[in-house]
Amino acid sequence: MSVVAVRIQKKEIVIGADSIRISGLSQEKDKLAKLSRISTDMVLGTVGSCALGFLFKEFLENHLPKQNSEYEWMMLIREFVDYLSNAKNAPSIDTAEFLVVYHGKVFFISGYFIREIKDYYSIGAGKDYALSALYLGASVEKAIQTACHLSILCEEPINTITISLRGS
Repeated sequence: MSVVAVRIQKKEIVIGADSIRISGLSQEKDKLAKLSRISTDMVLGTVGSCALGFLFKEFLENHLPKQNSEYEWMMLIREFVDYLSNAKNAPSIDTAEFLVVYHGKVFFISGYFIREIKDYYSIGAGKDYALSALYLGASVEKAIQTACHLSILCEEPINTITISLRGS
């Protein structure tokens, strides 16, 4: 119930998200709900379980992949699942999806499925609307705005983070 979108450009990576959080039949709007800057080179975008997103954020603050590759991110997810097994009442890894920007690369994480994104991508309830807009050349902000306009599960305000790519 949300949308996170990312676009990789020559000189920067732009990631953004809507602001809706839903609990039961109530919603709240939190501009910082879906995006977390972990470090100057890492941003986490999350949809799905807020609890799992928070736990993964905390985990990434203390754990990094050995290399910035799909395989090493999968190994890190295995470590995260072990970490979750020691946390009382922790949600399942399957209750959220993530977009991680790290050292100039973007990875889509859904359970044990990891894929490096080379151009643009989106996750969440507004995924299809945002992906269509990104495909047509829209900015990340415009793609999220489109999802917010067309999906009852996405809401403004929109938050974006731009990461400059070194050596560009």
